[in-house]
Amino acid sequence: MRGKRAVGAALAAVLLLALALPETAAAQAGPPAIIPHMASYKASLPEAPANVTAEGQIAVSATLRCDRWQFTHADLLAITADGRPLLLMATSQEGEEAADGSRLQYRTQLVLNSQRAQVAGRGTAADDGAPGQVEIEQDGASRTVEMPPRARFVFDAVGHLLGELAAGRKEVALPVYDALVLHKVVEQRYTVVPSPFATPELPSEVQALDAAGLLAGRSWIVKSAMSVAGQRVETVAQIHDSGIASRIRQNVAGITVEYTLDRLQALPRIDC
Repeated sequence: MRGKRAVGAALAAVLLLALALPETAAAQAGPPAIIPHMASYKASLPEAPANVTAEGQIAVSATLRCDRWQFTHADLLAITADGRPLLLMATSQEGEEAADGSRLQYRTQLVLNSQRAQVAGRGTAADDGAPGQVEIEQDGASRTVEMPPRARFVFDAVGHLLGELAAGRKEVALPVYDALVLHKVVEQRYTVVPSPFATPELPSEVQALDAAGLLAGRSWIVKSAMSVAGQRVETVAQIHDSGIASRIRQNVAGITVEYTLDRLQALPRIDC
């Protein structure tokens, strides 16, 4: 059970690396910034024996409406061995985050094998050094999670990570509120590392998605790691200076799952 929960936390880490897209190729010359977008990723098991198979996908969307991000997230991961199920996990989420990172509200549904959970959260980030908090309702029970002064919600954390990478930082520490699986603040550490992917160039099918030059320019191979339920979760992603993660690889409990971009679309910003 611990390893299965850790796989879920790894998917939450993937979400943080998959939320930012560029508006145009020309915009990449300026500071990195998240823009409204849709993206999806297909899962595979690059190092699994022939009798182990996986079916999975992650899809995210983010629309900037007035002063807030409206977002959705959906993922599915099913792993089988000799036709027998090893893991079935699915999550769906919708919510809003203030453009300045000050507020968050969301609803999440989680299926982990035979277990199901529904969670709703509403909270504020720290302000002027005073801690914030998130009020959580889960399956009829309530609790409060404190947001320490440095903790960030997801969109705010992605923007900060992009800025640090663009400034040449090789290591970045980010306390992030995980609204997908754990519903608490998790200390994420990102390190620029050599590529673990089979080819240095992006696969041709990924390049074919990039008619607008969204993957042009610099990119970094970034590794993050955290401990969840006694399991070490490692995620490595290729992040472009546009903010998009085109390739993602995660390892937890001896299972390596790779996610490859298979859809990429910028969305219009909605002004008020």
